Amino acid sequence: MHTVSKDISFSAGHCLANYNGPCHNFHGHNFLIKVAIQGPVLDNRGLLIDFTEIKEKVKKWVDRFWDHKFLISKNDCRAKKLMKFKGSGIVLFHTNPTAENLSKHLFFICKNELKLKWVQSITVYETDTSCATYSEDRSCF
Repeated sequence: MHTVSKDISFSAGHCLANYNGPCHNFHGHNFLIKVAIQGPVLDNRGLLIDFTEIKEKVKKWVDRFWDHKFLISKNDCRAKKLMKFKGSGIVLFHTNPTAENLSKHLFFICKNELKLKWVQSITVYETDTSCATYSEDRSCF
């Protein structure tokens, strides 16, 4: 089995609802995403997937929907007030925009919308030392 990964960075603000700590406040991160692709077959060039394909698909999506945006749960009482500022880069989530939820959301975007074959996992780093990874049990596929 071969595994390749591509790192993609973006900057965004977020806050967490129902959280008793500093992340309840509006704040930002320079996020790092690690996209891991795993598969058994290399193409005739000896590649599982071209790194450029991962970058072109995932970076384009992230830049459009998350980069320099403010990520907030639609259930956060502060979201309605922020939505008054149309065009200000507010992105509503059904869940809290935690690293865990961002990694799961992007996993399904990569798999279903971006059609990245053999996406294994998505890891989202909020800081250099704090990250969350989402993957699925591939034995079901």
